[in-house]
Amino acid sequence: MPSRFVIMLVGLVWGAAAGPLQAGLYYSGEHQNELPAQWGGLLSDLRLLRSCAVPGTGAIPASDLRLQYSEAADALKALARTRSLSADEAADLGALLVRLGQVPQALAVLRPAHAAQPDHFRLTANLGTAWQLAGDLDQAEVYLKEAVRLAPPAKQRVEELHWKLVRGRRTARGGLDDLFGVRLEPGTQPALPPDALAATQQLLIWLPSDGLLLWQLGELAAALGDLRGGRDMLEIAVGEFGLSHPDLRAHRLKIRNLITEQDRRELLNLKVQQAAHEGHRSVIGFKSRRPLRLERYDTRDLPLVSKTEVNAVPWGVFLQTTVDRRYRPTFTKYLEELEGCKVSLTGFMHPVTDDLEAAVFLIVEMPVGCWYCEMPEVTGIVLVEMAGDKSVPLTRNVLQVTGRLRLNRTDPEDFFFIIEQAEASELN
Repeated sequence: MPSRFVIMLVGLVWGAAAGPLQAGLYYSGEHQNELPAQWGGLLSDLRLLRSCAVPGTGAIPASDLRLQYSEAADALKALARTRSLSADEAADLGALLVRLGQVPQALAVLRPAHAAQPDHFRLTANLGTAWQLAGDLDQAEVYLKEAVRLAPPAKQRVEELHWKLVRGRRTARGGLDDLFGVRLEPGTQPALPPDALAATQQLLIWLPSDGLLLWQLGELAAALGDLRGGRDMLEIAVGEFGLSHPDLRAHRLKIRNLITEQDRRELLNLKVQQAAHEGHRSVIGFKSRRPLRLERYDTRDLPLVSKTEVNAVPWGVFLQTTVDRRYRPTFTKYLEELEGCKVSLTGFMHPVTDDLEAAVFLIVEMPVGCWYCEMPEVTGIVLVEMAGDKSVPLTRNVLQVTGRLRLNRTDPEDFFFIIEQAEASELN
């Protein structure tokens, strides 16, 4: 049996204490932990938020978070057909529509609501963000400036930073945003405000598809001495977001060279006994493991478990599993009923060997770049064991896996969920 990665996983189970929502796109159902959050949790949640804007197809279902946000938006739309929405309700609906990638519809909700109540902070802030995502930076600047005036003290700092971001982009697009008035250079440790990392992460939670902000965060990490964290984010900015600014590529190369030199010095100092992933530990004092504090998945609307047919299982069902400090899982009643039944699951493959064909592999909801930096929750990982002598070629495309579900209650060296006797096929 291939390695189960248990030692790597156990130390990353625990979340941090939750804090209030500091800023961002103001939806009352979206809550956050204290920032800055660890890079892996941040990157995973950014992917999750981006998935909200991607509609499902017949073959590839929408993400669980999109389904939850769509349901909440539909409820507010239904309410609006019976009476006028309050300012708070209109702000929520506008935020949900922005998250769902429906920016014109969000503007159609937020503009008249703001006209009726121009001094409502959340309406004003959400309207400014919607104009920014619609590409109208002039309108965005007007409303974000007003949001700064209306913001309560705890939210004013990041509102000012967002306003500054938009002002700068009106005249200098494509390069690194000048958010903090210092030159960011890998390894230089400039004089940054103490909340620079937390504020930049907050803007990214607000604008999860903004590659320039991810570049900014990578530069901040590298400037503060976390070279590997900075490198990983710059690699994503280039590889996933397609950024190609000469400064970005030059700094990415410089960070790579600094890491190579750092590794060379460690080898000379006989530090080779450190684990291979030790270098991924950050020198930054993070406040939480991930930024989002997500609501538990509601299984009440799911179909009854079938003992004879294939049960399509959303990822939220697995994520409801809780784990105590001794790595003991508690499964929901719905998941217990699924044990031994045929299930189907859609996700992305992660190999556990170097082979080009896999008879055993992991499947996760969202694609992962660096396993150490973007690893999902342990309750968001399913082990797949193919039937008989079957195997499946390694792929980055979406996979649909069908097999019998087994739950692991007692073995701390195995994964919690195993799909046995599986068959797998790629989805277009």
